[in-house]
Amino acid sequence: MKLNKIYKLAQICSKIGSGATPKGGKESYLGGNTSLIRSQNVIDFGFLYNGLALINDEQAHGLDNVTVMTGDVLLNITGDSVARCCKVPSNILPARVNQHVAIIRGDNNIVISDYILYYLQYKKPYLLSLSQGGATRNALTKKMIEDIKIPLPSISEQRHIIDLLSSIDNKIELNRRINDNLEQQAQALFKSWFVDFEPFKDGKFVNSEFGMIPEGWKISELKSICSLITKGITPQYDESSNQLVIGQKCIRGRKIDLSIARKHIPKQINEKWVQYGDVLINSTGIGTLGRPAQVWFQKKNVTVDSHVTIVRTNRQNDKMFIGQYFLGKQILLESYATGSTGQADLSKELLAMTKLVYPTDKVLNDFNKIITNMVLKIVELQTETEYLSSLRNTLLPQLMSGELKINETTR
Repeated sequence: MKLNKIYKLAQICSKIGSGATPKGGKESYLGGNTSLIRSQNVIDFGFLYNGLALINDEQAHGLDNVTVMTGDVLLNITGDSVARCCKVPSNILPARVNQHVAIIRGDNNIVISDYILYYLQYKKPYLLSLSQGGATRNALTKKMIEDIKIPLPSISEQRHIIDLLSSIDNKIELNRRINDNLEQQAQALFKSWFVDFEPFKDGKFVNSEFGMIPEGWKISELKSICSLITKGITPQYDESSNQLVIGQKCIRGRKIDLSIARKHIPKQINEKWVQYGDVLINSTGIGTLGRPAQVWFQKKNVTVDSHVTIVRTNRQNDKMFIGQYFLGKQILLESYATGSTGQADLSKELLAMTKLVYPTDKVLNDFNKIITNMVLKIVELQTETEYLSSLRNTLLPQLMSGELKINETTR
């Protein structure tokens, strides 16, 4: 069997380097036409558009040495997200990176950029261990990245491997876009019905402390609608367990990412097991506090840690209404922070006293008939995406190590 020649990453790349934050820190993001990519934007196998900063031409000029180009691989090099990587999406160019993100640009004559991306994903456990061994915890230096060894098959074989893996990733991305669209439709429907009252314009309205509302509706406090408003557990982590703990990192962009949930020693949790329809809210720290997501899965053995709040309704009929309400209320939730900036905490008391316009049962039933179909489709695509992700993660080490040859996968 022919062995692939082994290179150091520096030998097959024309660019490896990280950037800087414009003077003045994040408050200096003045807006403009150039994206500034930060570690929060880089997620494994994907790019998170939420929180993408924009800088002006003068600021971009100061970072010309880290100009991002089509096909570049982005690698997080510091902090808790160290070793996450993705390929830059072309629709955010022109772009620069800050000091927490490295650009890796392969030499197209010898390596395809997607192959570097998949290889770095394959080597993530090694990169994580490497980041723990330097002078700075959770950090990858330029020298560490340059010295990463990568066996390179021929360009033709690289292409075959990429075609297989990317066909899975493209389907995952398509599912994500469809779900994003469905979620936007659900939010638009909620706003139309329960904020603008558009379907009820021809009916009778009455005065309330929130202004005019449809007759028969009322102003209710959240605690009167919910059976549970509580923070999660203090876990004892144990990666050999089958019980998952959702932490704040898992809740981003109004979604729950179970792939980064940690495991803990099994024990009885009672009502703090997560249930279908629960709303989960990040509850600690400015910038993170207030991020909501709704549970749209039926998994067992899943709970949340003490930095996440569970909101659970009394009635099945209220689940989708309360979920959509909070998915559009992050700013309100942020206002419930108590304590100092560094130790800000979501006030359970203020959350429980949240007042909202509450409709009649008939309106809730009609709303649920429409939105349930959207949610079922979202769940279907999420389930398919989990399967595809598992398939990709199984194939990736086999293909990268040479254990599985591409012709074996097509028999």
